[in-house]
Amino acid sequence: MGSFMVLLGWLLDILSLKGLSDAIFTRFATPSDPDYPVHRAVWGLLAAGEVEKAHALARGRWERSKSPRSGRDYIHVLLRKRDFSEAEKVAAELAERYPENAWLRVLYGDIVRFFSDPENPERALEIYRQADPLCTAMLPDHYPLSVLLKRVTRIYRERGDEDALLESMERFLSLKSTNFHHDEFILLAELHLKRGNRERAREVLETGCKAKVRDVHLREAWRKMGFGDPPPIPPRKKALPDLGGYEKVPVKTKLLTEADDPVETIKSYVEDSLKPGDVVAFSSCVAAIMEGRMLMEGTVPISLLARFTSRLIAGRHPVGAFTSSAPMANALSAQTALEEVGALRILVAIVAGGIGKAFRRDGWFYVVAGPQVAQIDDILGSLPPYDYYVMLGPKDPYLLSNRIARGLGDGVGAAIVDANDLGIAWAVGYSDRVDAKALETAMADNPAGNQDQMTPIVLVRALEGRAGLLTSPR
Repeated sequence: MGSFMVLLGWLLDILSLKGLSDAIFTRFATPSDPDYPVHRAVWGLLAAGEVEKAHALARGRWERSKSPRSGRDYIHVLLRKRDFSEAEKVAAELAERYPENAWLRVLYGDIVRFFSDPENPERALEIYRQADPLCTAMLPDHYPLSVLLKRVTRIYRERGDEDALLESMERFLSLKSTNFHHDEFILLAELHLKRGNRERAREVLETGCKAKVRDVHLREAWRKMGFGDPPPIPPRKKALPDLGGYEKVPVKTKLLTEADDPVETIKSYVEDSLKPGDVVAFSSCVAAIMEGRMLMEGTVPISLLARFTSRLIAGRHPVGAFTSSAPMANALSAQTALEEVGALRILVAIVAGGIGKAFRRDGWFYVVAGPQVAQIDDILGSLPPYDYYVMLGPKDPYLLSNRIARGLGDGVGAAIVDANDLGIAWAVGYSDRVDAKALETAMADNPAGNQDQMTPIVLVRALEGRAGLLTSPR
């Protein structure tokens, strides 16, 4: 009976009847079933608060298959249970079983670095060094090596090894990867300036200003290092809305991971700073991390349809230096979309996108594919240890927003926000009474920081003379 129901669930999944298929997987999947239905079942059990059932299912599947996907699912449950030592054992076994998989070696280093032994970076560094030849062999695909060097350079910086840091930073820069951020440009320029190599320092900053055309930090560093007037910031193609009348307070946090609870975490950071009428805006990407709504490179088999979709989109959106590709241009992103909304819906969305292109209309693919696909963030969109994962949005952002708001008490609101540096903010979910349009206007300048700033929480309040962010109770 169980096997028949899982097969039925898989058919419904292909037909994009995801609510039914996920319910069937969650109810009937067993460790003897394939990785995919077990994966969906583990997600469903965790969303329902059935952590022990999810643990038993994930462990059973891992013990049977020893596949990268089942191992990463089991690690996720172990991190939720804060069993970091067992998570390290599973990661180590994955790296040993699949010695040619660079991503699994990086995962092993990350579990040690960020969870099981964070006070001993040398252990993680040794594991990362073992991954270096694997990542280098994957060039010209620069993603694995850029992810690795992001970690290695930070460890060299922490221990003050400037020779190794300079060498690794130059290697990192040469990849022209989108995860080489303004702080890396500035650090590399400072290293050269400290050694008297002023011309190279200027070249590095000039490259940064061209790559990050709107970044004020690079231009401040340009002036501070005595290079005169920096390259100008070009005008925006689309002006930002009127942002006056709102106070926005980015809240610095620790590294938030899948081991943290979003409601309790947000409450611990903001409860002493809240005022009546405030809205707490929380990053959609970080909310997804905390729910485990992500897929890791090197663990998920890529279907033919996902490869076709990604190649189709990649051909329309070529990637430049220090820029990211279109989200669906990565095969794992396309696979993530398939798993989230089903093959039939993606096929219809591809057709709709083609029709839209014929009529010179953008965005029809995402209109048909739905908001969960529109929320997908590609790899390198987050900070370590999650910069080689494709991120979905939270499962139910409205429910999560209301849970956060209830945890904070009466008179305040909460929202899950997806914002970018193009002047676009999207309240993907919000608690009762939140004025979503007003909040999106206030957040249009993207004050949150999911990268090295680690400010995924923003307190937003309307100042005197500006309409409030909460509507009147009914």
